[in-house]
Amino acid sequence: MLRRHLIDGVAVSTWCDEDQLHPTVFYRWRKQLFENGAAA
Repeated sequence: MLRRHLIDGVAVSTWCDEDQLHPTVFYRWRKQLFENGAAA
């Protein structure tokens, strides 16, 4: 999902609606990726 937004440019609201996910979850995931991405 992060890839769809960051690389493919899909709006957060679009895929949150599609996957029935609250946008806060996306922003938490994005924060975790940016803070810990090098470790992954």
